[in-house]
Amino acid sequence: MKAIIMAAGVGSRLSDAPHDPKCTLSIGTGSVISHTMDILRDKGVEPHMVIGYERNKVRAALSDYPEVVFHENPFYRATNSIGSLWIARSVITSAITKGEDLLLANADVYWTSDMLDLLRGVSDECVMLCDRTRALTGDYFFHLEDGYITEYGKKLPPERRDCEYVGISFVRASFLPTFLGHLDKLIWKEDYNMWWEDVLYDACDVHPVRGLDVDGRFWSEIDYIEDYQRILDHLGVNADAHELLLSKSF
Repeated sequence: MKAIIMAAGVGSRLSDAPHDPKCTLSIGTGSVISHTMDILRDKGVEPHMVIGYERNKVRAALSDYPEVVFHENPFYRATNSIGSLWIARSVITSAITKGEDLLLANADVYWTSDMLDLLRGVSDECVMLCDRTRALTGDYFFHLEDGYITEYGKKLPPERRDCEYVGISFVRASFLPTFLGHLDKLIWKEDYNMWWEDVLYDACDVHPVRGLDVDGRFWSEIDYIEDYQRILDHLGVNADAHELLLSKSF
């Protein structure tokens, strides 16, 4: 199994001031991204990371993980994350050749190892993790029909929201050729402001994509300083997120 972790973006919603990449923020015993790499190492997953903004700081944060393969996106200010996925296109083609499944995730998500077990435990070809407890207060929402995504978006009306998207998805080897076809189609439309998830949203119009509830498991994607504080509080780290962010600023 392979994983592509997206870490090229600036993360401007976290702070207007220059700051270290969100995935390198400390969570006490390490960084957000080192926690993710510990999960992938423990589960035997081949890790690939797409980096851009302050790429050398991400490399430095993962100096103890020589197995990580880095893919550099020099156009990170001109493209959204679909450009990063395109940069790592060779990982997808390699997984197709070898018949391997693929995990896709945003690097600024803190999650737990049993979520990977959860993803692997379902038979669906395409799965996107979601959280039914955040249907009203989240950032990006799904509407589900029989467990499958039929509507999605930041501006989905409250009455149509069933869950919030977590930032982690799973594609089985059998679907990767189709997934790659959707990626190629969207890239050649030259709308580089799309997210990598738009490949799956494009696919779900013609193929079922499951929205799998995390069922109470803790996670947090660091969009805002409050998200970072939520992780610190969950882990029992007695620190102020804003002060930690400032201490790691340029």
